[in-house]
Amino acid sequence: MTSPGLVERPAISGIPAVGHELRCRRGTWSGTKPLTYAYRWRRNGRVVGGRIRASYRIGTADAGRHLSCTVTATNTVGSARARSAAVRIRARRKRSRESVLTLARPITVSVTFAPTDGGPRTKTTGASV
Repeated sequence: MTSPGLVERPAISGIPAVGHELRCRRGTWSGTKPLTYAYRWRRNGRVVGGRIRASYRIGTADAGRHLSCTVTATNTVGSARARSAAVRIRARRKRSRESVLTLARPITVSVTFAPTDGGPRTKTTGASV
C-alpha cells in the first residue's frame, strides 16, 4: 500500500476571462486505489474562500489577477497536494450598446428568419433603410 504520488501536475483549462468558467484537471496520481480528490482555487497565491469544486466561474474580482488550483489526492494511506500553473485573467471587454451607420444612399434589406424549433421560415423583403 502506498500513499498518493504526483505523476502529472494539475492543469487549468478554459477561457481565462471574466464571465467564463475554468476547469481544474486533477493531473495524474499514483498510489493505492481508490483515490479521492479535493480542489482549492487560489487568486494571486491566496486561497479563494468557498471555492472547492473542480470548476470556477470567473468574476470581476479576478480580472487582472492570476488563478491557480490545488488538488489534494487522498487514499487510506495518506494524502499529497500539487498546484497547477497560474493563468492570468483578462477583464471582460466592454461592448458598445449602439452602432451608427451612415449611408450615402438608401438600401433595401431582405431578412430571412429560420426558427430553431423547426417552424416555418419567414422572409421580409423591401424594407428601405
